[in-house]
Amino acid sequence: MEARTRPSILSGSWFPRNPGELTGTVRDFLRKAKKTEIPGRILGMISPHAGYVYSGPAAAYGYKTLKGRKYDTVVILGPQHRMFGKRYVVTDASHYETPLGKVPVNRDALKQLALDVPLYPVSLDNEHSIEIQLPFLQTVLSSFDLIPVMIGHDDVFNVQDLVQALHRFSRNREVLIIASSDMHHMNDYRQVKERDAQIIAALESFRLDGILEKLAEPDCSVCGKVAISVLLQVSRLLGAKSLKILKHNNSGDITGEQSPGQYTVGYLSAVITDNA
Repeated sequence: MEARTRPSILSGSWFPRNPGELTGTVRDFLRKAKKTEIPGRILGMISPHAGYVYSGPAAAYGYKTLKGRKYDTVVILGPQHRMFGKRYVVTDASHYETPLGKVPVNRDALKQLALDVPLYPVSLDNEHSIEIQLPFLQTVLSSFDLIPVMIGHDDVFNVQDLVQALHRFSRNREVLIIASSDMHHMNDYRQVKERDAQIIAALESFRLDGILEKLAEPDCSVCGKVAISVLLQVSRLLGAKSLKILKHNNSGDITGEQSPGQYTVGYLSAVITDNA
């Protein structure tokens, strides 16, 4: 396949366009985030995907735990905010580009996954949930290649094709799996806090059935709930034993706008490890 780069669609809006300014922004978030010692292997993360002014402080808590660790491949699972009408969409580009440089897409891995999963390749996309994670990864990891999957359905239970394919790929490699997801989206600050607290309690229990039941509730507006489901199931097959919440806040905490009726989005940073 001909080499082709997917250009950044977020630089200059969701994060700075200037490489030096973007590097400084990410490093400042990382510096301010509380350091959490995570024993054992980090198999996966949940990381938010709003503009950096909103989600960057929370995202930094997770990425700070990756410093000094090495991964050959990073899988990023994100929702399709603008639907292609397909269950799983992937880029046909050879690289994702941000102001910090180009990240190679593991096209051989995507070809292998496509033998078992209906992956729909696209030449152009305006999905932010994958790209928003990259500047943090480019800052904390020395090198890695990328498997980006945009998920276009909301059935948290019907994901075994992707779960099994990712498990087969990951079990003998150094792979990090990221579920790119914001939490609840609602016109009520208090309700977002309450609904997010329920999801967090389920996640901390690390009981898959209970987590999936909460994510599958009709009023659950966690946009990356299917990505979280896939992450949890693959991680458990790889030996995960616990999930640790590192940071939770929401847009109202950032802006101070917390009045009734105010549109509010929750942000969560968490890691999944093989240490109980």
